[in-house]
Amino acid sequence: MKFISDLIILNKLKQAESEIGYKLVFTEIPDLWIDGIMGCEMTRTWQKFGLKISKGANYFTVGRVENGVSSRFVSEKPQYQSWLGGYTVKLEEGQAWNLHDHFNLAVADQEGWLRRYGDPHSFCEMTEQGSKK
Repeated sequence: MKFISDLIILNKLKQAESEIGYKLVFTEIPDLWIDGIMGCEMTRTWQKFGLKISKGANYFTVGRVENGVSSRFVSEKPQYQSWLGGYTVKLEEGQAWNLHDHFNLAVADQEGWLRRYGDPHSFCEMTEQGSKK
């Protein structure tokens, strides 16, 4: 049954890539990160957060493995609770986005991740302060 579940997840990503018309490919990943990219369809997560997208995908890697554990899970490491990657989205018809909407893709992603790992009070915030438009 796990094989069927994996195929469904992969199929959802392929469908999203087809509808969006793009996918991300990373050719050089710095040594601090696992040299490989995972992809997943994220439409429901972002829609539940209130973002007006019709389809979305996430491509990411996490901190490299040291002593059998990714540095994403080691609080003393700079990669703790971080990821390297990007998103592709297809906006709902007539939607215009601002910088804050783009930031909210990552906020919704991180809050969802923390909830799945059992954090009852997940919190993530990104501000426009210091960013370039």
